[in-house]
Amino acid sequence: MPKSKKKKESGRLELEKQKLANITLLEDIKIRKAIFESVKPLAQALTDLGLDPASILSTPLGVSLLMPGRTAIGQEFEAARSSLIDLLGSRGLSTGSGVGVGPLANLFGQEAQQQSALTAQLPLQAVQLGIQGANIFQGQQAAFDPRISAGIGSQAASNVINQPEGPGVQIATAAAGGLGPALSGLGQPKPAGG
Repeated sequence: MPKSKKKKESGRLELEKQKLANITLLEDIKIRKAIFESVKPLAQALTDLGLDPASILSTPLGVSLLMPGRTAIGQEFEAARSSLIDLLGSRGLSTGSGVGVGPLANLFGQEAQQQSALTAQLPLQAVQLGIQGANIFQGQQAAFDPRISAGIGSQAASNVINQPEGPGVQIATAAAGGLGPALSGLGQPKPAGG
């Protein structure tokens, strides 16, 4: 083959390589954007909680986080009060006055303190949830690193040019026509005669 034809063929291959790289890059960006948009509402809601932790007390999330703890505390103290009443009753003492009132009032006071402590911890949980939301955003930022997308695009194009029957063809086909079937066979040996 003459030098001019080789040069022309080399230029054509390089152009094809760039076109495939661009197609793959655009498809990769589209997928990453779809992933980001799917996690963005959760990450934003968590981050917002972290920025205004006191607001969690008036949200359905705050109520749902408090409910199991409050229920457990209530059940624990109800059992303690019942035991105290039984004990005092077995000794002929009343909870309406005298000796029985002090211990019963003490149980109610301890229950109120634990309920209050549980509620006071909720804003701290909101801050921790906010940090988790920020971590989701940070993870997405790493996933959107343009160097990764560019590397995927150029590698797929190189594979198509250098290995016409290799995985690069499948990646480029996926980028050009949708991901489904093309990516499902990656890493599996090609059937004989196919």
